[in-house]
Amino acid sequence: MYIKNLKQQGLIDKLGVSIYDTEEMEYIIDNLSNSIDIVELSFNIFDLKWLKKDLLKKAKLKNIEIAVRSVFLQGLFFTDKLKASKVHNNAYEYIKKLRGLCEIKETTIEQLALSFIKGNEEIDYILIGCENEKQLIKNIRNFDKKINFTKKDKEYICESFGNIEKRIINPRMWK
Repeated sequence: MYIKNLKQQGLIDKLGVSIYDTEEMEYIIDNLSNSIDIVELSFNIFDLKWLKKDLLKKAKLKNIEIAVRSVFLQGLFFTDKLKASKVHNNAYEYIKKLRGLCEIKETTIEQLALSFIKGNEEIDYILIGCENEKQLIKNIRNFDKKINFTKKDKEYICESFGNIEKRIINPRMWK
């Protein structure tokens, strides 16, 4: 109630939350859509849980803005076999499939991952982390590239990455 009053007084423009699980989004959509304006969530080509239940579309119907983080899955997409195996024994198999898709599309992982997220019209904001100025400039350049996904590409993505183990797609569970 207090926060709602602050919004009504114009002291808060938009109220947002950062979430991890689909149950949290369902709860917000069903119970808090009058209070929550923006939801920040982890979404990438390996983590398709938000699409399976049409949660992004449902949120947009409730006028909730969507901000996406972890588009490169905390850098996992760029790791070698040894580093990936520290996350999960199967992690590198998915990375190989991602690299194979990049070869077919004649693009980089960065461009493919960003284009995949940008291709979802429900996404309002994309947050990209970087460690230095060089990465920032590279991310900006990659953001401007657009990869078109055919129906066959989308089917391949859902088939290949639609059921990745939670221990791989949730960095909070990494060793």
